[in-house]
Amino acid sequence: MDIHIQLADMRYIDSCTEILQNSDLGKAYFSDHEKAANMLTYAVGQENVYVALDENEKCLGFIYYMTNGVFGSYPYLHIIAVKEEYRNYGIGRQLMKFFEDNASDSPSAKYFLTVDDFNPRAKKLYENLGYKCVGELTDFYKKGINCYLMMKMKEINRIEVDEFWADSTIIEAGDFVFVGYCMGNEGKSIEEQIHGAIDVLENRLKMVGLTLESVVKMDCLFKDIEDLNYLPKILKDRFAGKYPARKAYTSDFIRSGIKFQIDAIAYKK
Repeated sequence: MDIHIQLADMRYIDSCTEILQNSDLGKAYFSDHEKAANMLTYAVGQENVYVALDENEKCLGFIYYMTNGVFGSYPYLHIIAVKEEYRNYGIGRQLMKFFEDNASDSPSAKYFLTVDDFNPRAKKLYENLGYKCVGELTDFYKKGINCYLMMKMKEINRIEVDEFWADSTIIEAGDFVFVGYCMGNEGKSIEEQIHGAIDVLENRLKMVGLTLESVVKMDCLFKDIEDLNYLPKILKDRFAGKYPARKAYTSDFIRSGIKFQIDAIAYKK
């Protein structure tokens, strides 16, 4: 989903308060409206809050972090929340990417956050983004709720690791993301398989807060090189003029129903 992220100002206090109170985090800690609004007002005044806005400037989510929040040296993500009806659109991942891209310029930065034991889905998301649990804090913010302290270092981040095939389908390395083994609609027509592979590529890019527009290089593997003739029309439809550099190859595939595969490189900036 297309959004832009900017520094919050006081206009967004009400929207952010509503979003926070409708989140699991808000229900656990910020059920009192005045307490939530006062906390966010202070954070906005400190220029620690950034909002995710759609094309109509509607606030869909926000992130609250401190650049030196851990040991006075390392970035700490305090709160991330997305409007309930806009969850699962990749907004949270885009906010996380913004945090990691902007909270530190250090090539050896360490990023910290806490996640509560009642929110295993959030913990899994952070693990998929490369965060590791480095400690457990019993009754940290509220009695009866334990928090996991999680940390990520700037490093190569391998996502969707397949131990059986000894393969990573998504790798973040510096400013680049490498995406492999994109196939879809196996056994169907070549047009459907090209669209299916692009769908898989698009969904994997969403996992790191990117879109098809970020793709700068694409290798297209065909079972029958004559099927290359179907590719340009589909790319015009899917990439809307923001075309990557590409090569086409013929390849044998492990299963007879596969006719097409994409490997791609995307740029994060």
